[in-house]
This record gives sequence, C-alpha cells and structure tokens, in this order.
Amino acid sequence: MHGFDAVVALNAERAADEARGLVRWLRPEFQNPQAQAKPVQAEIDTSAGAADSVRPERSGEAAKSKDIKTTPWPKDAVDQVRAIADLLAASATPLSPDDIAARFSARGAWKKRLPPLLDMLVALGRARERAGRYTGA
Repeated sequence: MHGFDAVVALNAERAADEARGLVRWLRPEFQNPQAQAKPVQAEIDTSAGAADSVRPERSGEAAKSKDIKTTPWPKDAVDQVRAIADLLAASATPLSPDDIAARFSARGAWKKRLPPLLDMLVALGRARERAGRYTGA
C-alpha cells in the first residue's frame, strides 16, 4: 500500500474511531479546551504497512448477516441522499452498492435508486468511487 491508499486507509480508520466517539486531537489544549480531564496525546502508527491492519468490513452476502443493524430506507429523496452520504462517511472501508443496500430495509424497488443516488454524491464531491466501491469524500 503506497501513498494515496495509505492515506485513505488511515482516514477511514480515523472516521471509524470518531464514529465510535474516539477523537485523537492534534493539539487538545487548543482544539478541545472544554475537556474536563487533561487529554492524553495518543499516537497512530503511520509506518509503512500500518494501514494494512485496518479490518475490512464484510461485503456481499456476509453483510446481510444479523450483526449489521439496518435502518428504514427514507421516503424523501433528500433524506435518501443524506442517509447514503452519512453511511459512507462513517464506514471504515469502501462499500459496494450491495453493502449499502444491506444496511437499509424497505419494500419495493427502492434498491434501483441507489446507483443514481451514488452517482449524484460522486458528482457533488460527497463520495468517491473506485472499482465499484464507494467511500465518503
């Protein structure tokens, strides 16, 4: 993993940590002065190969297992775009359209709306597509 891929993997790890509530401040005394306890500076291993330790999420059929919490598919188009963008931003790894669909529940042909919505997010700069998988931008 070189250059851009390593940065993307580290950013995905950071986003996943922040989604769990763990924020690593660069300068906590300035960025988070209201913290009640004196923050401890944490270190991230940025050496070559460190980003390889990021655990990939399950995809495809495995993503449909019971360990993934689904949310109702929003009825409003704006809410649909927002829900997909939020999911991509919180995901530690790139997601395929099937992975995204596995995280929502609804009846009908709502899954047909995913590709144009993903294209819209890419065009607006809110998502990136690489080899059929999407990440938050």
